[in-house]
Amino acid sequence: MDNLIGIKQIAKLANVSIGTVDRVLHNRPGVSSATRDKIKAIIKETGYKKNTVASRLNLAGRKKLKIAVLIPEVSSNWSYWELPKKVSKRPWRS
Repeated sequence: MDNLIGIKQIAKLANVSIGTVDRVLHNRPGVSSATRDKIKAIIKETGYKKNTVASRLNLAGRKKLKIAVLIPEVSSNWSYWELPKKVSKRPWRS
């Protein structure tokens, strides 16, 4: 099968919802053992692998990502980071 299979295709092959496939992938309750076994067999058969990029984009779309910026201490020998430090006196808030 195609290596680019996603949870939508797995759900279609198993004749279940995307949420059910998600519950199986994340080992959450609420799925019968027969359905869980069926989905796991399809995952194994198709060679499904989690798409990390798509997952990160999904998180970013729901504003669940946090980014930190580390600025080194300003020294008397090198004042390159002095201006960014003056401008950003407190953490940014979204």
